[in-house]
Amino acid sequence: MMQRLDKAALRPLLRTCRQADKCPVQMVPLLGRPARQYCPVQHQAALLPAARSPFVEDAIWEANGGATEYAHPRPDGLPAAALSVRRHCRRAMALGLAYAPEARELMQRFGEAQHAFEVADASEMSFGEVEMALADVSERPASVGEHAPPQHQVFGEHMEINETSGLVLERIFASDPTPPAVGDLLITHPISCVGQPGLDQSVILICEIDEVVGHVRGMAVNNPGRASVKEMLAASGEPSDELVLAGFDRALLDLQMGRGGDLSSGSLVEGLRWLHTLGDRVPGAVQVAPSMWLGGDFATLASQSEGISLATVRPLMGYAGWSQAQLAMELERGVWVRARATTPEAAIFFCMSDWQSSEAFARDLAPSLLWRAALQAAGCSSLAAFPRGPQADAGLKKLLENQYRSKAEETPDKSTSKLLGRVAQRGRSGWQGGGQTPA
Repeated sequence: MMQRLDKAALRPLLRTCRQADKCPVQMVPLLGRPARQYCPVQHQAALLPAARSPFVEDAIWEANGGATEYAHPRPDGLPAAALSVRRHCRRAMALGLAYAPEARELMQRFGEAQHAFEVADASEMSFGEVEMALADVSERPASVGEHAPPQHQVFGEHMEINETSGLVLERIFASDPTPPAVGDLLITHPISCVGQPGLDQSVILICEIDEVVGHVRGMAVNNPGRASVKEMLAASGEPSDELVLAGFDRALLDLQMGRGGDLSSGSLVEGLRWLHTLGDRVPGAVQVAPSMWLGGDFATLASQSEGISLATVRPLMGYAGWSQAQLAMELERGVWVRARATTPEAAIFFCMSDWQSSEAFARDLAPSLLWRAALQAAGCSSLAAFPRGPQADAGLKKLLENQYRSKAEETPDKSTSKLLGRVAQRGRSGWQGGGQTPA
């Protein structure tokens, strides 16, 4: 039977949870304490110290939508925070535990999350202000060819992210053990990579999985570069790259190159990948999503460029890479929202939106807009609404530093503790993959 002290502790906690459930974006900074995490130095999972109360972590895991560290509020409208706390209370009572200390711990954790949101929201434009500021962004053709969907604004008051528009992504929850597959999209959680510019606010298309060596490769599809293909090849200084210049059609040379990731292999030409909608017209091309292919015979691609819209071909330099075990643990922790485009309209819109079609669609703004639109399309409106910007990010980095510092202090393994301390010191958000290391 619940004691009077326990009831007194539960009531304010439930009030806080109900408030959070009415506005789930407040809970985006709610951080869980995962039991394990991939260590890139040891190339294996590192066990983290046990939480003071595993039942508290269970409640946060439920409130976070099944992710062990970063919150993934569920899109079904259920009062997740209040339900998780009620279940937690019943477990504690069934085991005869004093509930007041448990309630205080949960109250502190929920309170820290709400405070982090309030600081971020006060220091940057609110989501409503972002919508108003972007309402005048010109309508953008999502892309191309026979599968071209209607025109949409990338974000703003009239953004058509719904089943009718075809721009809905199938979300795969953090607790789903299904392995990643080619064609999956990894959309960065708004907090998880705040200290890693190469991965932050990215939409990454998984394009290759090597089961033999256990490696996963993906390419960011929303990060425009600063130079055209011609400018990059001319600047490389490689004789082989200069020879390639002669074989390119002018239309391909003038394309703006995208930044697929921080990793690369071989010369510039060897590292250049082509994402396109040309299908079997390019021999050897591999389908990676509905109506989207990667690579194929280079000579054929170059010869077919005349008369084809620039938006049908996307040159990308670099990639992001993980071991399969590393990516599995990052998905478990909620570092990424995993989603899948099941229609040509969605695949083309999120992977092939033309960066060059409109001056109003500022190049510096493009990655953030498409990233937010992808989160919204995957049913993560609260993540899409979370305020970001220089001042907000400073507070979020501090939040993550504290998270990793506490892990380092509590970890008995010296090498793991030292690495966690370095992560906290440098303001990194963790050991995320994609070529980022805590060196």
